[in-house]
Amino acid sequence: MSYRIKQVPEDFIVIEKPSLALVEGGKYAYFTVRKKGYTTLRAVHMIARVLGIEYKRVGYCGSKDKQAVTEQAFSINDMPKERLAGLRLPGVEINFIGRGERPLRLGELEKNHFRIIIREIQNLPTPISRYVNYYGSQRFGRHNAAVGRALVRRRYVEAITLICESSDEYADQLHTFIGEHPNNPIGALRLLPKTLLMLYVHAYQAILWNETVERYLEERGSALSAPLIGFGTQASDPLINKIVEDILTREGLTPRDFVFRDMPELCAEGGERAIFVDVPNLVVGRLEDNELGPGKKSCVEFSLPPGSYATVFIDQLFSAAL
Repeated sequence: MSYRIKQVPEDFIVIEKPSLALVEGGKYAYFTVRKKGYTTLRAVHMIARVLGIEYKRVGYCGSKDKQAVTEQAFSINDMPKERLAGLRLPGVEINFIGRGERPLRLGELEKNHFRIIIREIQNLPTPISRYVNYYGSQRFGRHNAAVGRALVRRRYVEAITLICESSDEYADQLHTFIGEHPNNPIGALRLLPKTLLMLYVHAYQAILWNETVERYLEERGSALSAPLIGFGTQASDPLINKIVEDILTREGLTPRDFVFRDMPELCAEGGERAIFVDVPNLVVGRLEDNELGPGKKSCVEFSLPPGSYATVFIDQLFSAAL
């Protein structure tokens, strides 16, 4: 069944549900940022620049796409409520939540709630309550996985070239540094936020995880989780181990290649990721006229755990109707 999403940013709304321990007089200010047209990293840098602080002081729980309306929680240490209340940024609405004793960190979410308009459809899909937890295309961007692959292979100049091709934000800075220090690509990479460099490595791990699971399900395996390939990779399922070994052999790598001795901050241990995710609270709205094009539209609402992709669920929801 064909469909279209994200025709306008308001078609795709995601609201984080963080787990916050509020404490009167806490060191960290917690606040929500409702935005459209900005990635999370872009919003972090804008907020830090306007406040005149280092971007590293801004904590957050998850990375969100810019082609959406998103609401997520941030934290900043030693930040008065009044300074946050005075922030004015285009396309951004900031609301103070309270204070706590610890910063927000990636993954520290209860769930993400989605409200998505599906357009150019003829019929409603049959609801499903479970789907395969593949990483979505947002994880990979234009070159994210390719940059991660180059980093793991220690092809740092290639990584810098790919980064410059995919991001205008850092290209001038990287070109200038390499022009002055042509034999120091690691120094150039360290100009970038650590979170961004880790995003590249994680994107490579993610694309390998997708392949591992796709091949495993073709063999009708029954495991409930699969490993993200890293230096600590191990799986109890022999079929998964065989698939991981085949992938590493093809890539010319071993798990130890995810240990970066020259850039220890990028070491990637790996971990386990659930192969399936339950979606018990799916609500599919009625068919309505689609004011932006052919066919009909419908609104679907559901929640997913952190790290799971709504676009992947939507694709499987509508694929199930074929």
